[in-house]
Amino acid sequence: KGEVDPTVNRDIKEFILNTLDLDEFKVFDCIVTSPSKRTKDTAKAIIDTFNLSIQLIETPLLTECIWNPELEGDRAQRFIDGTDLSNLQDTWQHIYELNSYLKSLSYKNILCVTHSSFMKILSLYYLGEFKDWRKITEMDIKGVGDFGYLEYFSVSV
Repeated sequence: KGEVDPTVNRDIKEFILNTLDLDEFKVFDCIVTSPSKRTKDTAKAIIDTFNLSIQLIETPLLTECIWNPELEGDRAQRFIDGTDLSNLQDTWQHIYELNSYLKSLSYKNILCVTHSSFMKILSLYYLGEFKDWRKITEMDIKGVGDFGYLEYFSVSV
């Protein structure tokens, strides 16, 4: 499977067909995506490729974390201590808001399309034991690993 450029390209439908399992995606009632072109294009490609008749909803609550490439030091540590453009405390608040938003939707099975850095923090919230952002360490963030293109995890909210 290997690495894929995160921009949506003309071969995206073939990549989706070869990477994702249609049976897993048939259960979704809607797709919620970040407002970026890349995530919206990916969500639309999933709908088109699998011929799904589901609604596509856009929310800024799935917006990616923003990094300052000119800052020195470890990005995860800057994220935790609040010295980068995005920080853990604000991102954690976004996750609380996202969780409430998803619960308020009338859909039972929702696919969220977002960005890999935000997905790492989402996984700490939904799959980890963390409900308090102050308990998360640099090693916790680095221990999540990287989510590659079109990788996902399932949760119940």
